[in-house]
Amino acid sequence: MEVIQFLGSYTAGLAVVIGLVKAFRGLVPERFVPLSSVAVGVVVMGGFTLATGGAISGGILNGIILGLAASGLYDNKALFSKGE
Repeated sequence: MEVIQFLGSYTAGLAVVIGLVKAFRGLVPERFVPLSSVAVGVVVMGGFTLATGGAISGGILNGIILGLAASGLYDNKALFSKGE
């Protein structure tokens, strides 16, 4: 039962992070979008973890994971590579 609750909160957190990142995408320069999505993920999951009484370290780690997933960092390698 705990696994299902964890996956449900993780999925909801990912949806919130993706929505917030898309909303703020126009306010942040394009090269800082991955960093801002990680920051949003840490804030969202850190807040969720504090609200549910969990360990903050786990919330921060989950926030980093959600932020990276939301930004699609693996697809944005062109932002960090030298122009070819």
